[in-house]
Amino acid sequence: MRLLQRLGERLPPPADPRQIDLLFRGVPLSAADGIVEALFVSLPFWRHRSAALLVGWLLVFAVVRLGRLGLSHLHARHASAQQLPAWCAVIVVTAGLQAMVWGFGSWVLFAPDDLLAEALLHVGLMGVVLGGVAHLANYPPLLYTYVLCVFLPLFARDLWVGGLLHLLLAFTALMSTVYALVNGRRQAALLADTFAQRKRNEALIAELALKNEGLAQAQRAAAEALQSRVRFFDAANHDLRQPLHALGLLSQTLMQQTREQPELASVVRQMGDCVQGMGHLVDELLSLAQLDAGPLKPNIAKLPLKQVLDEVESLYRGSAELKGLQFQVDAAPVWVETDARLLLRVLANLVSNALRYTVSGHVLLRARVQDERVHIEVQDSGPGIPAHLQDKVFEPFFQVAGQASTIGLGLGLATVKRLADLLDLKLSLQSAPGQGSCFGLQLTRALPNALAQRAPDALPQGIGRLLVLEDDPQAAEALLQLLQAWHFEVRRAASLEEALAHLAQGFAPDVLLVDLRLAGAAHGAQAVALLRQSLQRAVPALVMTGEADNSPLMLAVRQDGLPLLRKPVKPLQLRAFLAEALSEAA
Repeated sequence: MRLLQRLGERLPPPADPRQIDLLFRGVPLSAADGIVEALFVSLPFWRHRSAALLVGWLLVFAVVRLGRLGLSHLHARHASAQQLPAWCAVIVVTAGLQAMVWGFGSWVLFAPDDLLAEALLHVGLMGVVLGGVAHLANYPPLLYTYVLCVFLPLFARDLWVGGLLHLLLAFTALMSTVYALVNGRRQAALLADTFAQRKRNEALIAELALKNEGLAQAQRAAAEALQSRVRFFDAANHDLRQPLHALGLLSQTLMQQTREQPELASVVRQMGDCVQGMGHLVDELLSLAQLDAGPLKPNIAKLPLKQVLDEVESLYRGSAELKGLQFQVDAAPVWVETDARLLLRVLANLVSNALRYTVSGHVLLRARVQDERVHIEVQDSGPGIPAHLQDKVFEPFFQVAGQASTIGLGLGLATVKRLADLLDLKLSLQSAPGQGSCFGLQLTRALPNALAQRAPDALPQGIGRLLVLEDDPQAAEALLQLLQAWHFEVRRAASLEEALAHLAQGFAPDVLLVDLRLAGAAHGAQAVALLRQSLQRAVPALVMTGEADNSPLMLAVRQDGLPLLRKPVKPLQLRAFLAEALSEAA
């Protein structure tokens, strides 16, 4: 290798090291073709020369070809920048050896009286050289070596044979040599220019990247800050929902026990409304963070529209009464197909915006059916919006002049627009100064889900057995008290191991209520699968969670097709699920 290194150092360096790589990559492609060409060129000479001589020449040809093939594989594995001169020498020496096998093969393939064989030999060698000029031009020393080692022996052979025909063939070989060298030099110059231009482009790109480094760092910092905020909301989401979930269940339990005390029941009901409002606030914060981080994936499902409108009414009825406004909700008994949580956010923002800007009069939230589409309107008697500003009100931080003193940053309608586009709600606005505003939405009508219309109080007769798997003590205790107030037989477990121990002791639950995020390796969906496996039957199961929609745990639940309720769980929803699950098990 040292000898080759010294030899390579005397050769001119390539315009670009990648040219030598291209030459070695081309060796495997030409190995099989070269052997076939040798066989084809030798065919007319088998009747003129001994078989042993021709076979020997073909074997030498094949050995050289296969040797070059092995060296190409060795180069692919062990080539380095420090050994570049050595590999330059290797490619030149081995290619020269291959060319000499072709060139001196013209003395082996010798039949001067057979015009067809002689013509085939010359055409074959010219095709070998001229066809490889474009490849050989990657490295000029290789080009000169290969062309001269093929054509000079052939030229000398034709001169030695003599005669008019072979003198013409010698002249043809000489002209082919000149053509190959001149054309190869031109292509080598073009390749050198190409690689030089590539280097200049790479230098320009590096310079541009360096100039943009400050901007890129700022963008990365902004993206990291945004992702950090999203991660914060995702992490806080579960922890915020856990106490809300417990409060909601406890308020329902108190309501069960205070039916005979109207004043106390009213306080408990207001406490439940506050818990529900806090849950909506958590939803809004998380939705805004996810909208900033990237596109949300709506969870489209069938639902009764009145359920969503009633939630909006419970959120803002008190605010309207404090301002002395008439707040009316007129909901047609119709089902729609959309994302309930995002639709609630849209309607809540529209109603909140109407109450904020309306000083006196009314705010109306209504839904009607027309042409198999459900039209929702939020109408107010506020100051109205001029026509030339109606497109701008959906832009972030925009507020109509003269109304900006109202508390707010102008993000409500911007969020409405983004969520409406996401859900394809076809948002519209009709307004005029002094005549109030009317925001409209269009939804897809859906057929009612018969099972979901079961009355939530229609629990089957008899006592049902429930297994609650919840590792949060407060949430577990609140759920336990509510279920016992509904006269269920309940066993509580703080871990999967404890739940399996209850089953081993002979407890056979009719329904499983499982938290999604559990302490330990298993999550809620895995726990349901293991409990069902232990019971050897598909027990109805409900997963409760405070996770964000795009979390890996939520994806696992959706893949398993398990029923899911988001914390804080509404007692009416829980009761409706239990009624359905126990009726199916009966």
